[in-house]
Amino acid sequence: MPLQTPSSPHGHARISVPHIMLRVALAMIPGIAACLWFFGPGVIINIVLAVGVALAGEALMLKLRNRPLAPFLGDGSAVITAMLLAVSLPPLLPWWLTTLGVLFSIIIGKQLFGGLGYNPFNPAMLGYVMLLISFPREMTAWLPPLSIDQHPLGWVETLRAIFTGALPHGLSIDAVSMATPLDTVRTQLKLHHSVGQILGSGQVFGAFGGKGWEAVNLAFLAGGIWMIYKRLISWHIPAAMLAALAAMALIFYAADPALHTSPLFHLFGGATMLGAFFIATDPVTASTTPRGRLYYGAGIGVLIYIIRTWGLRSIQALIPPSHYDNDPYSDTISVSSPQLLGSRDPVPVYRARKDGKPVAVAMEPVAPDGYGGAIKLLVAIAYNGSIMGVRVLNNQETPGLGDTIEIQKSNWITSFNGHSLSDLDAKEWHVKKDGGVFDQFTGATITPRAVVKAVHNSLKYFSGHRDALFAPAPATTKTRSHG
Repeated sequence: MPLQTPSSPHGHARISVPHIMLRVALAMIPGIAACLWFFGPGVIINIVLAVGVALAGEALMLKLRNRPLAPFLGDGSAVITAMLLAVSLPPLLPWWLTTLGVLFSIIIGKQLFGGLGYNPFNPAMLGYVMLLISFPREMTAWLPPLSIDQHPLGWVETLRAIFTGALPHGLSIDAVSMATPLDTVRTQLKLHHSVGQILGSGQVFGAFGGKGWEAVNLAFLAGGIWMIYKRLISWHIPAAMLAALAAMALIFYAADPALHTSPLFHLFGGATMLGAFFIATDPVTASTTPRGRLYYGAGIGVLIYIIRTWGLRSIQALIPPSHYDNDPYSDTISVSSPQLLGSRDPVPVYRARKDGKPVAVAMEPVAPDGYGGAIKLLVAIAYNGSIMGVRVLNNQETPGLGDTIEIQKSNWITSFNGHSLSDLDAKEWHVKKDGGVFDQFTGATITPRAVVKAVHNSLKYFSGHRDALFAPAPATTKTRSHG
């Protein structure tokens, strides 16, 4: 007689899956309340929408799979998936993106693998990653804390913004949103400001972290400790994750506090506590042995610190690491060509090679004639002369208009990919308003015109100096001057 073994999650306590999910939902209430208090009603609206969509999507898939509705809808797993995803989303995210993310989580992340217990990935996080990759601009439009928000939105205004996209007269999403404290620190460090200068320069920072985010993390920490007390989760994963994150932060903070933030900043910044207690402890996809949980949690903590501190290095975002086996940041030269590279200062050129053969370069030209001033770019060009990618490193363009050149705001910058001097003639290397093939922005033609010109000039420079750019690396970095 075959032994029928149900799928995970398994537990030793005399408590059913629905009761576990109910208690997890209760544990999330302090954190959700803190989000409401500090960042407005968007989180509540997102949760209500997400839960409704999750239940509908789950019911549809169960019907298509000829499964009974009541026991599976009643286990509460779809509700928790929806809540976890909803609190991870920006408060003013358009309703259709929340809907899309939830359906992706439930259908692709859960039901297509067989339902609860069979999914190899956390469904909520799978939906989150899909939205972040597909809609980077919308997924980074976070609101400032209400205490410093110059344009706070009430319930009616928030509902209107989410479901119609309409904001109060004269406001755009850029006017009511801001970079998170973690993003602010990373951006300002790239501009050579010290941590002390950054933390003391604005109202977005509190006693040891981002204003509002400190309290949100403390609230999720309280809920997480309650879950451990109730034996809903083991202490191993959150303790190991937080300890590893704090240890990494302490090492680098002790080495250079001017360039690295304190452990407290990382522990109570972003969604650290939500991740440690509510996401990493997923009973289906997390490790199940005590030692395995410690390794698993510690690995997550280390990865969080690495991603927050360095993220994906810009060159790797344009030239896939599998394409080269050297270190482009070490194999670097500086060149000078004010006419084509837009700067009187030497421009760094990072060279990618594989088995000693040239693969691509990434250079940092400047578009000197942007609307708000010079625009610094990173342009990757393959050995055959085609564009592999372009990114904006620094600009002062108008928020909501010219700054659409940033990859976080739109995909416009990717329109150069694959183009070269041979597939487009000189007349086509312009914005459409000037007879070219590249889009301009409504109300902001100067900015894209400057970027198109700079990318075109970069290709011309590469074409005229390709062999010199790939010459064997000298013992010390030298500057090569080309008119």
